[in-house]
Amino acid sequence: MTKTQIILNQLEKMKQSRIQAQLTADNNLALARQNSKFKKLESDMRKIQVEISKLAPNDEKVKELYFEYNKLRDASTEALKKIGLTYKDTVPQYNCPICCDVGFVNGKKCECLIKKVQEELLNQSGISKYSGHSFDDVDINILAKNPTLDKAYKIAKAYIKDFPNYKYKNLVFCGEVGTGKTFLMECIASELIKTTNYVVFVTSFDLNNTVIRSMSVPFVERDEVLEPLLECDLLLIDDLGSEPIMKNVSINNLFTIINERQRHDKCTIIGTNLTPQMIKERYGDRLVSRIFDLNTTLPIKLDGKDLRIQR
Repeated sequence: MTKTQIILNQLEKMKQSRIQAQLTADNNLALARQNSKFKKLESDMRKIQVEISKLAPNDEKVKELYFEYNKLRDASTEALKKIGLTYKDTVPQYNCPICCDVGFVNGKKCECLIKKVQEELLNQSGISKYSGHSFDDVDINILAKNPTLDKAYKIAKAYIKDFPNYKYKNLVFCGEVGTGKTFLMECIASELIKTTNYVVFVTSFDLNNTVIRSMSVPFVERDEVLEPLLECDLLLIDDLGSEPIMKNVSINNLFTIINERQRHDKCTIIGTNLTPQMIKERYGDRLVSRIFDLNTTLPIKLDGKDLRIQR
């Protein structure tokens, strides 16, 4: 599912909610009008509103009419109460009082729509399966003790600040287990989702399985399976090298995804415990030339002790 589809789905849900709120209010008002007393009071209130609209705001008669209107309003409130309703029941109760569940205010996305899209993007991203770290979780004391991690942290911050126009479209975090690769990738993902970027976070094992699954479904459904990997604003592939190598499948799958994303100027971040030489030996020159294309990719080496053990 693309980000556009996610937004359209949320707008459709909001539309249905808006229709239901209006229908409920209309039904309650129709029920209230079956009460003759309420119906008469409502009619008298409308007449006063018409009279007020014809007068200048500073006309002395306006105050008298408002006084009379409020008396009628109080009486109609009592009439509603006797049939188990309130005025609130007779007007649509939208989930968002700002946009009335339309999703836009003055041509801009309402905060309610942005929040719904963020939540769905988080669900779609796969990051919810992980720890979901953000830059708020960064321990400055650990950065001070580890120059390579501190440098990587600063690059990650710059990457999201300028996304998707950072000078390198792609990052590759290399380092041994526990040096902070996944942590930084989660931080980047979390921050970009906040600004409704479409982010997909997968392990290389999951990515491999997804591509294999795409080969087993009917051809017309293949694009739907691969679409998140190819179309997302940022694809994060964690733990490259952990997936089993299947002859003529695994390497080709990975090459296809990375190559297609580069061809369409899409951003990709990879985390791996392997060194560039080990990646070359495992995947071959063809894939390495894509992963470590220095025109588009910044390799980042992380050193140090296992942070998870230190904690």
